[in-house]
Amino acid sequence: MENHKNENSQENKDSILNVGLRDSDIKPIHDLLVEDTLYGDGTYTNEKEGKDYMLSISTEGAISKWKDDFVVTIYDQNTLVGFGKSDNTGWVTHVFVGKENQRKGYGALILKKLEELMKEKGIKHIKLTAEPKAVDFYQKYNWKKTEEEPYDFHGMALVIMEKSIDMN
Repeated sequence: MENHKNENSQENKDSILNVGLRDSDIKPIHDLLVEDTLYGDGTYTNEKEGKDYMLSISTEGAISKWKDDFVVTIYDQNTLVGFGKSDNTGWVTHVFVGKENQRKGYGALILKKLEELMKEKGIKHIKLTAEPKAVDFYQKYNWKKTEEEPYDFHGMALVIMEKSIDMN
């Protein structure tokens, strides 16, 4: 388990970035996902189907199975502000920051750390799915869309993006 004091930006300098899923992370991750699913502004092709799917994969039981994946959490004053997860095949499945903490650099920190972790494991090509409204964010970090149009995944409109990691 790694723990890092963040020194990257003025707004989030007191945040703590953790690597690895701890038991104490499971409920805060669950709560953040459920709040966003119920009250956020997701991009849905079928809102009921999309929300039902997100709630089904956001249970504490489902999150507790992430122990073998790359997980990054960021806490500010003991409150979870965001997290990221990727599997060991190079798929980033979550880069998530609560609405009130967006545009403060947390998403970039999470994404950068996930990329570092995958590079350390020798993963050279990584992919993720993004909501259309998040594509510009990922493009700032050299992610490329694989298709122009979003596709429907369990009622959600998503865009597949990819990136090659420089192994030097």
